Amino acid sequence: MGDPALDQGRPTKPGESAPRAAPLWARRGCQVNFLLAILVVASPLVVRHVLIRRAENHMAEVEAGLSFKLLPPEAINDWIGPMPEEDQNAAALYAEISGKMEMLLAEEIEPGEPRTVSERLDELLAAWGIQKADDEEAELPPRDVAEARRFLERFKDIQALRDQAVERPSCRTRQNWADPFEAVLPCLSHVIILSRLTAMEIAVDTQAGDQAAAYRKVMTLLRMAGHMEQEPTQIHVLVGRVARDEACRRLPDLLAAGPPDEDFRREFRTLAATERARMLPRAAQLETMAMDVVLRDCVAGRVSATVLGGEPSPADRAAGWLFRWRVLNDRAAYLRLMDRQIEISSLPPGDMAAEFAKFEAVELADVKDFPMTSLILSGLCPSAGRLDIGGAEDRLAMLAVDLSRHKAAHGRYPEALDEMRLSEGLSADPFGGKPFGYRRTDDGFVLWSVGPDAKDDGGRTPGELGFKADEYKSGGDIVFRVPSLSKGAAGP
Repeated sequence: MGDPALDQGRPTKPGESAPRAAPLWARRGCQVNFLLAILVVASPLVVRHVLIRRAENHMAEVEAGLSFKLLPPEAINDWIGPMPEEDQNAAALYAEISGKMEMLLAEEIEPGEPRTVSERLDELLAAWGIQKADDEEAELPPRDVAEARRFLERFKDIQALRDQAVERPSCRTRQNWADPFEAVLPCLSHVIILSRLTAMEIAVDTQAGDQAAAYRKVMTLLRMAGHMEQEPTQIHVLVGRVARDEACRRLPDLLAAGPPDEDFRREFRTLAATERARMLPRAAQLETMAMDVVLRDCVAGRVSATVLGGEPSPADRAAGWLFRWRVLNDRAAYLRLMDRQIEISSLPPGDMAAEFAKFEAVELADVKDFPMTSLILSGLCPSAGRLDIGGAEDRLAMLAVDLSRHKAAHGRYPEALDEMRLSEGLSADPFGGKPFGYRRTDDGFVLWSVGPDAKDDGGRTPGELGFKADEYKSGGDIVFRVPSLSKGAAGP
C-alpha cells in the first residue's frame, strides 16, 4: 500500500499529521466489489427460494382443486375394500398357477428336443386362431383335436387350480402401496397366457362338438376377468379385458354350432356386464394415488428419478434443489392430467372418445417438458379407449346370445332386432345411443356398433375398410359376426 496521503487523494501540509487511511471495506471501489460479491453469493439462494416457493404454491393449488382426495399409502387398501376370507379369496391360487406355469413353459417338449413347451404353445395358439404367429410366412400345423388335447394334458394341474380359483367369489391381495412398483401381482403375465390357453380349450371343444364344455369355459374366462378387475389398477383391468376379449372371440363359432341353454344366458348376462362408468375412473384414481407416493418421495429426496426410468441430469446431481423444483412441477402436471382423465373417463363412450382425442392432441402434447409424467401417461389414452371398445363388444356378445336363444325357440334368427323382447338398454349402441346395426346372413348374422368415430360403416371392420385392424379412430365398426356352419364355423 502507498503513502496514506496519496491514498486519501490530497497532499499533507507542513506540521499536519497524515489523515488515517479509510478501512479497506469502506473504499468506494471495494464497496462495489463487496456488494457484487454479496449478490453473487445471495442471488442463487434468492432464485432458489423463489422458484421452490412458486412451485410449492402451484402444487398446493393443484392439490386443492382435485376432484378426489389423495390418501396416504396405508389407507389405500381400506379404500379399495375389505379383504375377503382366505377360503373365498382366489389370489393364492393364481399365485400357485403362476409358479407352475413358469416352470412348465420352460420345459422341453421331449428330452433332447430343443423346442420348449412355451414355443409349442405359441404354435398351437396360432394354429387355432387364438393369436398371430410370430412368423406369418411359416406353415401352421392343422387343427387336430386329438393332438391338441394331448398337448393340453400337460396343463391339467394348472387347469385344476384355475377351476378351483373361479369358484371363489373374490380375488384380492393386500398390497404395500408405499412401494407401488411391487404392488402388481407377479402372475399377471401368466394370467394372460392362462386366458389364451382357456380360449384354445374352447376352440378345441367346439370343433369336437362338446359345446357344453366350451360354454362352461366361456364362463371360466369371464370369472377370471372379474377376479382381475377386483384389484382396480389399470393394469389389472386391462388383464381382465384380455380374458373378456377371448370369451367374446370364441362365441361366434360356438353360437353357430348350437345355442346355449337358458342358465348360460342368464349367467353370461351377469358376468359380461361391465361397470365401465365406475371401473375406469376408479382404476385411474387408484393409479394416481399409487404413483403419487413415488412422486412425493422424489420431492422429499427419498427416491431418485431413476426409479421411473429417468437418469438425473448433471444439474440434478449438482443441485438437489433444482431436481426438487423439477419434480414439484412434474407432480403438479401428473395430478392435473390424471384428474382430467378421471373426469373424461366418467363420460358416456361416444363423448369420452371425442374428449380423449382432444386430450391426447392438446394436453398430452406438452408432457414432454415433464419427463416422469410423460413416462407414466404414455399408454393412457389407448388403454382407456380399448376398455370402452371392449364395453361395446360385451354388449354385442350379450345380444348375440339372445339372438341364438331366439333361434332356438323360433327356428330362425329375427329379421330385425325389434322382433325380440330385449332387456332395457341392451339394443342401444353405447357409441351414440342408437340401436345396434343388425343384418341376417344366410344362417348367421352380423351385429355391429358404429364405434368411436360414430359413423355407420354397415358392419365393416377397420381391416375391411383398408385400415389397420382395431384402428377404430380411422374408421370401421365394432363387429360381432356369427357365420353359418356351411361357411366354416366349427361344428360337430
